[in-house]
Amino acid sequence: MPIVLREFKGRPVLLYNKRTRAENPLRCVEFENSTGLTLEGGPVTVLEGGNYVGEAMLETLKPDETRLVPFAVELGVKVLDNVASQDEHVSRVVIQNGSLQTRHGQVKATTYAFDNKGDAPGVVYLEHPREAADWKLVEPATAHEITESFWRFRFDLAPRGLTQFRVRTQRLLSQRYVLADTPARQLELWIDQHYLDEPTAGVIRQAIALRQLLTEAEEKIRRLEAERKTIHTEQARIRENIKSLGERASEKELRERFVRTFTTQEDRLEAIDKQIAACNLESDKLRQQVADLLSRLNYEADLQGSAPALPSPRRKKRGGEEGERP
Repeated sequence: MPIVLREFKGRPVLLYNKRTRAENPLRCVEFENSTGLTLEGGPVTVLEGGNYVGEAMLETLKPDETRLVPFAVELGVKVLDNVASQDEHVSRVVIQNGSLQTRHGQVKATTYAFDNKGDAPGVVYLEHPREAADWKLVEPATAHEITESFWRFRFDLAPRGLTQFRVRTQRLLSQRYVLADTPARQLELWIDQHYLDEPTAGVIRQAIALRQLLTEAEEKIRRLEAERKTIHTEQARIRENIKSLGERASEKELRERFVRTFTTQEDRLEAIDKQIAACNLESDKLRQQVADLLSRLNYEADLQGSAPALPSPRRKKRGGEEGERP
């Protein structure tokens, strides 16, 4: 029984959503409810030129609302997609409070290829997945529609040929490094790639030199502690040997030799303790010098272009003034 006998506005279009069907788009009616009535949801029979072409389900549609209503698979159009993802070069460097922060972009480009075997042109709606909120649309600049899960694009499909459509998205990522804990090789790499201007690079080189002295002092402490441990082990062995000696002349002579060795070792242990204490003081001093040096750095730079070079950054000088790199 007919419920509504009204004409409506609409046109045949194609809808492609890879998650729905990867190889082919769906044939749809771009249905605009121009009846002036609210249409309740339910089954729809689609006729084209008086011929049956498919079945669909219509959701409740208010007056003047437009909805894409899929009713069949378009087997005459094949779709392939090529997804490429890459990290862009660092675009900004900030040093503050002893930390270096880099910012770079991650780009994902998808090229959709629609191979139309038919003789008629068409209109395609392409639904491209929206990922996390930090992903932004770069190409095209705008979408025809934006839903909660998709960017929807609209473009013309050429007959008897290949139509390509490219979608490019980008998100900005940042990484933070504590300069005092960053390996010297990484610091030198930043200098070589011109992430830093010369005054800042000079401070970093001073810090690297001081950290090398700190490493040497810490290595000396480790060697001294290893020697002390060896002496303690040897002294424990000597004590056990002394306990087993009797009162014979030969054993008294051996006991005296053990005592002389023990005395020499005690002198060496005393010297080791003094050396370790001195090295610890030196290590603390060097560590503080590195921390003071790096904590005073205040630097910001925008890297221009796609290369990682830093031709003319703006550097924030101490005191908050900004100036050009000489």
